[in-house]
Amino acid sequence: YQAKFESTDAEAGIVLADVNSTGNYNRIGVVTNDMTFITNNSERMRIDSSGNITKPGHPVFDVSTTATGLSGVITYNYVFVNVGSHYSTSTGRFTSPVAGTYMFSTMFIRNANGNVARRRFIKNGATSAVHNRQFRSDSVGSYGDNGALVVIVTLAANDYIQVDHYAGDSHGGTAYEQFSGYLIG
Repeated sequence: YQAKFESTDAEAGIVLADVNSTGNYNRIGVVTNDMTFITNNSERMRIDSSGNITKPGHPVFDVSTTATGLSGVITYNYVFVNVGSHYSTSTGRFTSPVAGTYMFSTMFIRNANGNVARRRFIKNGATSAVHNRQFRSDSVGSYGDNGALVVIVTLAANDYIQVDHYAGDSHGGTAYEQFSGYLIG
């Protein structure tokens, strides 16, 4: 089988559709002459002449907080990037828009109060860490102990992930406190 599409019309494209039970076509989207996939009048993916792929609606976020002395489930209020608005600054949750595999990271600096510091990702409000992974800083030294935690997890649509600083507290502030993630595939 071979398919070929040629046109000088910028609006021309291949229409993608499925057939419903009555034999009618339901338009799903269009692939334009410049290899841009469009659905509902929004660009979903583009492949340029060099083979670079961009996806403007791909879920990705990077947030921080202006708060200090953080403990418990953290609500990040400072947004650097939030493509698709899937991170909520009011709940501290990233909610997956689609089922898939996601990567999340968090970093922090422990507060200078002599307490241990423990941090984990929690899924759907659970009280246990995702994949039983956590960051622990058990020394009782001064300010400056820092840590990072990364996890790759498969989520269903509408699952959510939060950062839980469940022991001690972190210094906080936009330069020292971070939560980010994105859809891998």
